[in-house]
Amino acid sequence: MNTKEIMVNTILAAVEEVTGILDLENDTSLIDRDLAIMPACFLYIFDMLEKRLQLPVYDIFIDNTFEVMTVENLSNALLKLKTKG
Repeated sequence: MNTKEIMVNTILAAVEEVTGILDLENDTSLIDRDLAIMPACFLYIFDMLEKRLQLPVYDIFIDNTFEVMTVENLSNALLKLKTKG
């Protein structure tokens, strides 16, 4: 499994663990009303990602907009963080 796949799987696992949502498409916005993920859930999701990936996940918001909130864009932003650190 490559680094990108690990990022995607880690994101999907965290979302599933916190929200119970399965089978997300990579381009689905995690902040879409239809998913109905409560804003507080993102605190838990990001905390899990920080611990599992050992990256400063909240730093993705320094250079990104709300558009980062898809699995695809989030994994790309996390990969950038990984290469910076």
